[in-house]
Amino acid sequence: MTEGQLIKLREEIVQYKIEPKKAGEILFSNKTKSWHTKEWKKKRDKLIKDSCEQCGSKEVLTLQHTYHPRDYGIVKNEICVKYGQLINEKHPMENLVNEEEVVEYFNKNIDKEERDVCPSCGSINISARKTLSPKYKCNYCKDLFEVPITKVIPIFIDDRKEKKAQEMNVVTFSSLAWKIYKEKSRELLFEEYGEQIEKETLITVIDEYLRYISLEDTVTFCKKCAFLWDKKGMDLCPVCKVKYKKIYNKTCYDCREKQMNSND
Repeated sequence: MTEGQLIKLREEIVQYKIEPKKAGEILFSNKTKSWHTKEWKKKRDKLIKDSCEQCGSKEVLTLQHTYHPRDYGIVKNEICVKYGQLINEKHPMENLVNEEEVVEYFNKNIDKEERDVCPSCGSINISARKTLSPKYKCNYCKDLFEVPITKVIPIFIDDRKEKKAQEMNVVTFSSLAWKIYKEKSRELLFEEYGEQIEKETLITVIDEYLRYISLEDTVTFCKKCAFLWDKKGMDLCPVCKVKYKKIYNKTCYDCREKQMNSND
């Protein structure tokens, strides 16, 4: 889509002239790459300089973006977190989850099986010894015993009423209640704010893409500098202007060492 088409689509979303779902279909059905458009090529010709802004090379120059728009999913997750906080405030756990639900969830949804376990810690990580006595050893707590005990695991513990047992293979009331609460909260999130989330996500995606195609966050790089920036996350050391460094570092290793030695 052209810059003008994107701006128009954004306005229609803001003014509720188009449903977010339909707007998303229009936005993501476009397969044309920005750098293939006439608009981009005209802007490039105006902005590109005669030499690389890092190393000074004049061979095979390109406009390098120093800003990239985020993926749709990342933006949506961020906005979901914001509205998720509103859901948590409006619908606290005690209003959405009751004791009967938790017990029923454990009985129906948690896979249980009968296993031989250590009598001391309840671990299933036990091994039989062929010649030594006692016959069994627990590989978790290192206890020795003649006969393991058989238990149906995991065990359910209501940790609101009793302390969590110091043994393995335990499922607590709190952990299941939180799991159920998250599932219900997510359903409420999209019931109450689904359209608003989609709308804000699309607007943010368009805004970030408009910034990207505006070329305001670009520099002129040679082929080598552009490759190292994009593929290796490296730029030229501003001190020695010879070696390349990770973008998040202030200087290359050698310059940092010299700086540290000069301060000693």
